[in-house]
Amino acid sequence: MGEALYARINPAHALSEPARRLAYSTCAEMARELLTQRGHAVTGLSPAAMVTRALHTTSDFGIILGDTVGRTLRAAYQAAPSGIRQLGRRTSARDFRAVNKIMLGEAPLLEKLGEHGEIKAGTMTSAREDS
Repeated sequence: MGEALYARINPAHALSEPARRLAYSTCAEMARELLTQRGHAVTGLSPAAMVTRALHTTSDFGIILGDTVGRTLRAAYQAAPSGIRQLGRRTSARDFRAVNKIMLGEAPLLEKLGEHGEIKAGTMTSAREDS
């Protein structure tokens, strides 16, 4: 169910064979199926009431929704560029001795500068990283 729900969010996702039968099911239909499997009466319930009841019972509906959210977030994280890779680079050491790296310690705060404003000088300190 989680994979079928994810495929509705991401149409490019190729469904596995077990998820194909649920490919066009709505959340309410999935909730109805889970509730009936657990023996809960669903006759006369609105789709919203079924989803609410499925979330408040011991069914797996909350886990299924969480799985879908997790898949969506993983895909978004993998698609987003890594900010840390833009700031640094990978290096290697020749042996197991300590390697010292120079890094920026403190710097003055940037201030808003008007059209005829004065550019103020500041100093930066350096720090050392032992690795």
